[in-house]
Amino acid sequence: SGLTDGRANERPSRWINVSGLYVSETEVTVDQYRAYLAENRSAQQPPAWYWTEWGRTGADPMTMVSWDEANAFCRWFSGKAQGTIRLPTEAEWEKAAKGYRQQLYPWGNTYDGTQSGAKNGVYAPAGEHPLDVSPFGIRGMAGNAWEWCSDWYAADAYAGMPYANPSGPGAGTERALRGCGWNFDPDTFRCAYRSKVAPATRAMHIGFRVVWIP
Repeated sequence: SGLTDGRANERPSRWINVSGLYVSETEVTVDQYRAYLAENRSAQQPPAWYWTEWGRTGADPMTMVSWDEANAFCRWFSGKAQGTIRLPTEAEWEKAAKGYRQQLYPWGNTYDGTQSGAKNGVYAPAGEHPLDVSPFGIRGMAGNAWEWCSDWYAADAYAGMPYANPSGPGAGTERALRGCGWNFDPDTFRCAYRSKVAPATRAMHIGFRVVWIP
């Protein structure tokens, strides 16, 4: 964010270079995560109530997954792909949301409640909001579910990041989150908005999407 908008942990605004990569069009869905669990019986299973109260359809974003569990999914998926599947860095996530323009939201600079949003405790199937689309065609980057990033979180991370492919500080106690969960908040829907939480956290409003490096 620039000097006159956003929050302190979103500054300083800097030009950086992010190499080309592929980003999943939506968050990882319940069906996709179920396929992983079916092949990995030793993996941590969500509590039984999750499937009936939250992961009700296969198209819902998969939530209630810790940072380590999201990474375990990525390792499994990498074994099936020609390349590397992993969580995005904050820089990669923001590029995917913003494109090459300095815009506030994935769809542009204004928010009127129609592009994204949901009542507290409610999320939509992944990618369902037709207007919540970034310049690269990535869906659901504002609202629905928070998304894990690979970076350790630091409030001043932007001050010392390298120009090429920054990946966050080398250590920390919390991992970065992007994208916001359910609500209609124009502040947290901004592409530059940053949050964080302990990596062991499992919550109904935290999911993830992946990137692919061929």
